[in-house]
Amino acid sequence: MGKIKKKNGFTLIEIIVTLLLVGILSGIAGFGLTQGARAFLFSKDAYAISQKSQLVLERMKKTFINISEITQADAASVTVEFIMNKTVVTEKFQISGSNLEIVDVAANSAYIFTNNIVANTGGEGFFSYFKTDGTAWIISDGSENLAKIAVVMTIKGPNNFPVKFNIEMVPRNIYRPLSPADLGVIPGGSEQQGAGCFINSVF
Repeated sequence: MGKIKKKNGFTLIEIIVTLLLVGILSGIAGFGLTQGARAFLFSKDAYAISQKSQLVLERMKKTFINISEITQADAASVTVEFIMNKTVVTEKFQISGSNLEIVDVAANSAYIFTNNIVANTGGEGFFSYFKTDGTAWIISDGSENLAKIAVVMTIKGPNNFPVKFNIEMVPRNIYRPLSPADLGVIPGGSEQQGAGCFINSVF
């Protein structure tokens, strides 16, 4: 009798196990690729929001440091005047819904500066104003006593995650820094005697 040749191959169980292993590895690889893609898109969106917000804040800074008069100010809006090309320009920045708008007062035209604005998580107003001593400034204090304008802006980021940006600006054309009189010294060289006189306490 002739010898029966042994056939080489895979059993059904081996094929099933192999397919299961391939499926598991494919699932892990696919999950990793998905997570990587999500992370990339998240980073891309966050970077875009950051760039846009920085441009908005820099534009506001360009206006605020050059203002010659501030005519209206509250937590959600501010109206200022500044000189451009020897002409007085009046601009208003305001929160309208979820938008930050810039208003050309002379033309009575509002433009959306940026969107997706949300309430600040710390309870701060969008705009805050301060005097030289760090206390809150209000419009009745006069423009010359406005030492600093602070802006805190929270924007809805990727996956609705709030991203906060802030900037502080000194209006250099109207800000009156500390004078000798503020330190207890009378202009002209004489000293004002008494406790609290800065000059007396130093020398």
